[in-house]
Amino acid sequence: MEIKKALLPNIMVQSFGPALSFLSVFLLAKYFGPEIQGKFANFKSLVDLITVIGVYGFPQSFVYLMNKLEVSPKKLAFLSLYYVLGFVFFAFILLSFSVRLGYIDKSLFDNYYFEIFLLTIVCSILVLHGLWRGVYLGYDQGKMFAFFTIIPAIGIFILISFCIYKNHFSALDIYSYSAIPILIIICILMYPIKKADYSHKITRIPWHSLFNHGTHAFSQSLILSIQPIIAYWIIKSFIGGNKEIGFFNLGLFLVQGLAVPISMIAPLLFARWTKSNNYLIILKFNKLRGKLILLDVVFGFVLAFAIQFIINLFFSEEYKSAILLSQVLLFTVPLMLHRTIISPAIHAFGYPSINTVACGIRIIAFLLSVVLLFALTGKSLFNLALSWSIGEIFAALYAFFNLYKLSKIANQNI
Repeated sequence: MEIKKALLPNIMVQSFGPALSFLSVFLLAKYFGPEIQGKFANFKSLVDLITVIGVYGFPQSFVYLMNKLEVSPKKLAFLSLYYVLGFVFFAFILLSFSVRLGYIDKSLFDNYYFEIFLLTIVCSILVLHGLWRGVYLGYDQGKMFAFFTIIPAIGIFILISFCIYKNHFSALDIYSYSAIPILIIICILMYPIKKADYSHKITRIPWHSLFNHGTHAFSQSLILSIQPIIAYWIIKSFIGGNKEIGFFNLGLFLVQGLAVPISMIAPLLFARWTKSNNYLIILKFNKLRGKLILLDVVFGFVLAFAIQFIINLFFSEEYKSAILLSQVLLFTVPLMLHRTIISPAIHAFGYPSINTVACGIRIIAFLLSVVLLFALTGKSLFNLALSWSIGEIFAALYAFFNLYKLSKIANQNI
C-alpha cells in the first residue's frame, strides 16, 4: 500500500512530462512541418546521447549507495558537481567530432566554436540534472521528485512555444535558453540536501560499488540512445532526409512518450525494491507472466488501430505517411512497458546483467532485421519500423524467459 501511495503522485505529476513532450513534437509538426521536426529529432538524439554518456548510470548507483551503504546524499551531490565540471572538456570534444563527422550540419552554427561550447554547457547542465535526480530520490520520493524529473520537458516546451510565437526555429536556442531555468530550479530544489550536516569528502566514496552498479545502467542507456541515432543515419543514407526522419520520429516519439511515465518511476521502484523482499517480487511477476504477454498483444492491437484516427485528427494530410509506421511501432508498446517495470525488479534481485543483455539483444535484432528486410523487400521506412519492433519483441522475450529462471532461484530461497 505504501508503494502505491508513492507511485500515484509520481505517475500523475510525471505524466505532464510526456504530455508536454508530445505537445512539443505536435507543435513542431503542425507549424514547421516534418522536415523541421526531423532536424530537431536529429539534434535532440545527439544531445540525449551526450547526456547519457555523461550520466553514465550513476543515479542507479547513488540509489544503491544511499540505501545499502548509507552514503549521505550531500556527499553524492558534491561528487556530482565535481564530476560535471570535469565532464565539460570531454563533452566539447565529443560534440566537435559529431559536427565534423556530419551528424549535425555545420552550417547550422553561425559562430562555430562559441555555439559548440554553448551546447557543451547545455549538455553538462542536463547531466547534472540527471545525477542530482538520483540524489534527490534519496531525499524525497513523492511529488517533488516527479517535478524534478520533468523540469527539462517543461523548459523545452516553453521555448518551442516561444519559437512558434516568433515564427523562428532554432534547436540550439531552444536548448540553450531552457538550460538556464533548469539549472536555477534544480539548485533551489537541492538546497536542503546541500545544507545538511553531512561530510562530503569524496575520498570516502565506495568507488567500486559506484562504478559496478552504474556500468550496467550506463550500458543499457547507451544502447537505447544509440539506436535512434543509427535509425536516423539509415534514413539519411538509404531512404531519404529530414522529412522522412520526421515521419519516423512521430511514431517513435509516440512510443517513447507512452513509455516515459513508467521509465521515470523505474528508479523509484528500484529504490523501494532494494529495501524489500526481492524474492516475493520476482515470484509475483513470474506468476503474472502469461497474462502480461496476452494483455500486451491485445492492447498492442488496440493502440495500433487507434493511432490512425489520432494522426488523421491532429495532423495534416502530409503525415498520412506516418500512420503505418506508427502502427507498427506502437504494437510493441505494452510489451515494452511491462519489460520496463520488470527490469528494476531483476536489478534489485541482483542480476542487472540480464537487463544489459536484453538491451544488447534489442539492438542486435534490430540491426539484423534491417539488413535482412532491406535485402529481401527493399529499403523503406516500413521495414525500418518493423525492424525496431522486432528488436523490442526479442528483448522482452529474453527478459520474460529470465524472469522464469529467477523465479526458481527465488523459490529455493524462501
